[in-house]
Amino acid sequence: LLPDHAEIANNLGRLAFRLGQEDVAEQLFRHYLARFPNHPEGANNLACALRSQGRFDEAVDILKSALMADPTQAAIWNTLGTVMAELGDTENAEIFFDEALRLDPDFSKARYNRGNMRLAMGFLEGALEDCETALAQTTAADERIMMRLARSTILINLGRVGEGWDEYEARLDPNFADVTVFHTGRPLWEPGTDLAGKSLLLIGEQGLGDEVLFANTLPDILERLGPDGRLTLAVEKRLVPLFERSFPTARVGHHVTGKMEGRTHRAAPFMERDMGGVDLWAPIATPLREFRRSPDAFPDRERFLTPDPERVAHWRAQLETAPAGRKVGLLWKSAISNSGRHRFFSAFDQWRP
Repeated sequence: LLPDHAEIANNLGRLAFRLGQEDVAEQLFRHYLARFPNHPEGANNLACALRSQGRFDEAVDILKSALMADPTQAAIWNTLGTVMAELGDTENAEIFFDEALRLDPDFSKARYNRGNMRLAMGFLEGALEDCETALAQTTAADERIMMRLARSTILINLGRVGEGWDEYEARLDPNFADVTVFHTGRPLWEPGTDLAGKSLLLIGEQGLGDEVLFANTLPDILERLGPDGRLTLAVEKRLVPLFERSFPTARVGHHVTGKMEGRTHRAAPFMERDMGGVDLWAPIATPLREFRRSPDAFPDRERFLTPDPERVAHWRAQLETAPAGRKVGLLWKSAISNSGRHRFFSAFDQWRP
């Protein structure tokens, strides 16, 4: 209906990008730029799509061309900063975010991004100031959720652990782009709710390592449930034997995860027939709000998970063949290595010495 439809392509590209279809978004943004060469919004959008595909050099080239055409575009400086951040170049990233804020002091995304860089550089008070200022400047619900999650990390780093876990609940807000929708049909447990004699279902969330990390509250929860209570755990399938061995009084099964309309959905099918007997449920990180509100609240336990005795014997025999001295184990890297995470994984060559 519209012979000159490039602007529709730009809007479709933005929608495709939000749906995680970066390659489709790239094609649509290129269509827009063919009609409006060096348009700052089009260049910015295309660079974001390239960045999300890990094509950093191409993204930088697009952004440089846009800045040569108009160096006053704060959004371009901000996106250039995000590319540097993806590459792990925190110092240059901060410089580019500073320039974006010099051009537009009310640019909340740039201030939020600079706060993340300050966090990475250990400037915690400055990171919190930036994050809270960005929150005050932002009304979009999805952006506010993202900023609240960043604030939770900063607060925990500052030792304000209880406040940090409270803010971490923002991950469950339906406005969060990466929210996980849990299917239980049961009431959500809230801190302060009496657990004695109750049937509680906890569902693992995020990655395998996170499920292990968040499990540190399980001994406390079992104690709070008491002899008449019942704990059910829905964890990643590979963790089921470990959790069964570690918490023999709990019922343990694995959760199932799928995508629908751009959202992550998670359920515990092994509980399908018994869900009516569950009094309360919670994602496995939520109990941190009650049981770990300060560094002192982390108990001095030797362990909270029980390893397989056969594997312990195997590795003890292996280590006995090694030279004397302290042995250090390394969790090398995650299986998830998208553009937002790769900078956290050191290259194999760095370990060679």
